[in-house]
Amino acid sequence: MGAHRPRRWTTAAQRRRTDVFSKRPGDRWKNILAVPTNATNLDARKILVIYETRWAIEVLMKELKGSLGLGQYQMQSWIGIVRHLHLVALSHLTLTHHATNRLGAQATKPHKDVPLPTFGQRLTVFREEVQREQITRFANRIRQLRVRKRVKEFLLAT
Repeated sequence: MGAHRPRRWTTAAQRRRTDVFSKRPGDRWKNILAVPTNATNLDARKILVIYETRWAIEVLMKELKGSLGLGQYQMQSWIGIVRHLHLVALSHLTLTHHATNRLGAQATKPHKDVPLPTFGQRLTVFREEVQREQITRFANRIRQLRVRKRVKEFLLAT
């Protein structure tokens, strides 16, 4: 988030709640971040650090539920639910690994955050590459070079 000088307000009527307001340097005040919390013993910067960490988890859960079907299990057995959770997690790891491999050397720099494509973009690129690989494998089975080339071009165009 890169918050700059967070402000902390505790209302007199409610000593159990603290509101932390923050914005990035150079940002307009309309892009302000307000974090209400009941952790009144923490300073404002610590609250923002915790919020940033929690926000990454929220985004991950939204991706897992929305695109990979985390919440779409309809089984009664415990082992079935656990297997479903494992498959969803492996799917997410596969897509993230594929995206970092596509970034190449940029993704291997230590102590540097590398922005990944959005989850939808990662899924689309992965599907396209799997499709391209399957078409290539299928076309390579054809012995006649001219026919192989035309079949491959036709399938890749669709």
